[in-house]
Amino acid sequence: MALQEKPKFIQCPYCQEEILAGAIKCKHCGSSIGGKRTYSDYSQVPWYRKNWFAFLTFFFFAPALFVLVVSGDIYYKSGGMVKAYSKAARILLGLFCFIPFIWVIYVLF
Repeated sequence: MALQEKPKFIQCPYCQEEILAGAIKCKHCGSSIGGKRTYSDYSQVPWYRKNWFAFLTFFFFAPALFVLVVSGDIYYKSGGMVKAYSKAARILLGLFCFIPFIWVIYVLF
């Protein structure tokens, strides 16, 4: 029989009630707790939010990358830590998604 880990709790910064450590919203007062989702390990990041997927979509289907960039963070692993692209990097990446379309229009017309 495997032992179950006890859930970790923190205090809500607004109402001081005890909530689960991974909570995004307090169940007692309804306040948003951190907003962004943080990952402690790269294996926890969904496959469609990983750096390699962003590269593949850029080279093979740029509109999907645009949707990915607009809808949330893209994560990468650096120095053993999971980091997200900065907002400026995401804006530049979103703009680069339009380069293939501009090139096709230029070549065709």
